[in-house]
Amino acid sequence: MTLLFQNVTRPIRRFDVITLRSTSQAWKDGSVKFVIITGANFSHGNKAAEDAKETSFEISAELIADKINGEDKHISYHFGLDLAEGIDPARLGADVMLRMILTKGSRFKVLGLMLCE
Repeated sequence: MTLLFQNVTRPIRRFDVITLRSTSQAWKDGSVKFVIITGANFSHGNKAAEDAKETSFEISAELIADKINGEDKHISYHFGLDLAEGIDPARLGADVMLRMILTKGSRFKVLGLMLCE
């Protein structure tokens, strides 16, 4: 899945994501790679890639915990990433692209996404 935020009007210095972690067989095998590309104008095609900065990380849905009374456990997991340089305030108006790539398993649940100043 890809999300494109065009013509950003505020500097982005932090990315936060809230996901599901679980001991359940249905969810625990999932893993997603998040790729954040900042500082480009994607309407200009390949030229935009030269100015872009890419940051990536991977999150697993597996929760390592004991079951209670044989019941699976589920929690919400918050991950925050300070973007090294963010979008230079002098370059406001650039685009931000967020890619989420399923790298393991067959499903992964994202509960929330935040692009923060």
